[in-house]
Amino acid sequence: MVLRKFALAVVLIGMVGCGKPHYKALGSRGVAVMEAADSMELMTLYPFPSEGGSAASQPEIIHGYRILGRAMVTDAAARRRLVDALFGAIDGSNGPTPSCFNPRHALRATRGGKTVEVIICFECRSLMVYGEAAGGRATIRPDEGKVFVEIARQMGLPDPPEKEPGAD
Repeated sequence: MVLRKFALAVVLIGMVGCGKPHYKALGSRGVAVMEAADSMELMTLYPFPSEGGSAASQPEIIHGYRILGRAMVTDAAARRRLVDALFGAIDGSNGPTPSCFNPRHALRATRGGKTVEVIICFECRSLMVYGEAAGGRATIRPDEGKVFVEIARQMGLPDPPEKEPGAD
């Protein structure tokens, strides 16, 4: 009887997905915000340190990275693809990441006043989570980045630079 209850509990947890790495990275509240967001915003980022300047010339910044472009994701299919790509990137990670962090994309989701922000570096195979789901850093599978690039381009967002200007 105890074994049956344990088996049932394992099956239920697996069905809910709590054992998936994206639950560890985002937490159940963060996953809930991403899954049923009232609003979602995709951003492209400048991945290298920005030069200083006057306060009037300072660009928009998210967690230390300059925002190159931003757009609200209102299409349900695009939202689903972004969330699936994000969860797939986290769930498909297979190990350590390089020590770099040059994020080129960010995703912000809000639901019922709760916000989750994910700063993503597909190049370095890692992301940082902020807000309601502040879980820190997670490793990711880089091939899901193509979904973010495709949707960002469809939305008219500027492509982030591949290399730092002046670096060869």
